[in-house]
Amino acid sequence: MLLKTLFERRYLGDKKNECLMTVDCTDFECAEQGRFCYSHKFGHSGLRYEVGISILSRDIYWINGPYEAGRWNDISIFRDSLMSHLDDSERVEADDGYIGEHPKHIKCPRGFANKAENEFMQQRVRNRKETVNKRLKQLGIFETGVSA
Repeated sequence: MLLKTLFERRYLGDKKNECLMTVDCTDFECAEQGRFCYSHKFGHSGLRYEVGISILSRDIYWINGPYEAGRWNDISIFRDSLMSHLDDSERVEADDGYIGEHPKHIKCPRGFANKAENEFMQQRVRNRKETVNKRLKQLGIFETGVSA
């Protein structure tokens, strides 16, 4: 219920922006779970979460997971849930791991014709998602008892 309430808040302050959220997946280490949880990022088991951040307020409005890191890639997780929660004409900003849903649901770097806009968006999205991912890990939000 809480996440649904937060997700609906993505419209606060909207001035008909093209995208309201940036979205990306991040892996968190977990106890050994076998090959379906294998995360290339860690070289052993991990769980993957999809995190959506408001472009306007920088608040986290969407968290989806856990998914087995070895079985689910970013676009599969997006298609499994968030895509069905977006309004008909709504898109989110994401990295090129989501290009299969560009341009209908995703706005991603390789999808742009304007190089200056592409570089600006890519850097902004990368900085924001990396900061949020770092804070989630520092705070132990998805702590599983495995030390990093």
